[in-house]
Amino acid sequence: MNKGNKKLITQIIIFIVFFSIAFFGTRMLFSVNSVDTELKKVAEEINEKCPVLIDSDTRLDSVAAFEGKIIQYNYTLLPFDKSDKSLEIEAMKSKVKIQSQENYDASVEMADFRTKEVKMKYSYYDKNGKFLFDFEVLPSNKSK
Repeated sequence: MNKGNKKLITQIIIFIVFFSIAFFGTRMLFSVNSVDTELKKVAEEINEKCPVLIDSDTRLDSVAAFEGKIIQYNYTLLPFDKSDKSLEIEAMKSKVKIQSQENYDASVEMADFRTKEVKMKYSYYDKNGKFLFDFEVLPSNKSK
């Protein structure tokens, strides 16, 4: 093989490598962006209905979507006041987080979020709007 052919083959290989990186990198970028776009639409749709009573103690106030496949739900726990010294915030957080993880992992409605590895963030506030706790949930196979 002469020197010109080797140079041409090297250039072709370099082109293929760079094209592949650019192609798959762009697909990955647009894939994440499309999930982010979907999440923003979901948040907008839910926010049109907010606030919504989930049960007698819980109100969904708003939903926000963030870059990086993250959706955040903001709740108010209606009967609770952060200044109440008997309020066991860590125990409440632990219980709600376990329930949320179980729901995320098993719910048919969450299958699309699991497949797309969406990070679910939950923030809880007391009846006066004071922050109580927050946590994140990922599909179990992705949890830290």
